[in-house]
Amino acid sequence: LLVLLLRELDLDANPVVLSTRTNGRINEEIPSFDGFNYVIAHVRVGEKEYILDASQPYGKPGILPENALNGTGRMILPKGAGKFIDLEPKESLAKLEMIQATISAEDGEIKGNYNLSMSGYEALRWRNQFAKAEAVTFQEQVKKQAPEWIIQDISIKNKTDNLATAVGVSYNFEIENVMPSAGMFYFNPILAGRWTENPLKSPTRIYPLNLPTGTSSTYIGNFTIPEGYVIEDLPKPIIITLPENGGKFIYAVKQQGRVLQVNSTILISKLYYSSEDYLNLREFFELIVQKHAQPLTIKKI
Repeated sequence: LLVLLLRELDLDANPVVLSTRTNGRINEEIPSFDGFNYVIAHVRVGEKEYILDASQPYGKPGILPENALNGTGRMILPKGAGKFIDLEPKESLAKLEMIQATISAEDGEIKGNYNLSMSGYEALRWRNQFAKAEAVTFQEQVKKQAPEWIIQDISIKNKTDNLATAVGVSYNFEIENVMPSAGMFYFNPILAGRWTENPLKSPTRIYPLNLPTGTSSTYIGNFTIPEGYVIEDLPKPIIITLPENGGKFIYAVKQQGRVLQVNSTILISKLYYSSEDYLNLREFFELIVQKHAQPLTIKKI
């Protein structure tokens, strides 16, 4: 129906059949009719080409459902032979999390502001889950993810206003009693977006691994520590890269006066990994988990 509508508008539109991720990959050398189980639209406007999916109310042009991101699709032309086209996503799971907070020596509390910006497939996931939901539904989800936080003044921007731009979430928060002993406390500065477990569970893999999308996840935290306190054993910055520029992990902590600055950036651009490359990716994820679990010691001078 979408292809017919576009053709009625005198646009150069054609259907593209594909196999979803749950259905398996298409063998381009020996394709079969039974292998295709999904259809999208391809449209050419001037010099630009777009792929469109009619089932996504919150998907902008060029973004397919994640289950449809499975390598290639076959364009069906009105006349002549069709052709395979690349369906590798141009967008990624992109989010930026920022925290501005103050640590109190008197009552051991952290108070501050949290801001989250989601774009690409991260925004699509959020909109699919919460765009039609009541505001209280998302608030309950936020409080469930951080039960130790006291959260107030939740604000959501661009819920569905402009699908081409990011979704913004912000709120004030308070974490009580992070200073169990006088004059010293342990503090994990990755308050949000922390990787707590490796998503790749198996130590080995027989078949290749194909990720649906890339990842771009950045966390920036700025914490004002109490007067007369200092960070003990400030960790050295690290940069870990995957072979063939497949990904990068950057972690840095520095102190400027009373302000503790923390940065964690995770970039994954390569989507296809052989069984041999799988071990590199699993170790890469494991290093992220270990670094995100590392606390800092803040002590009184």
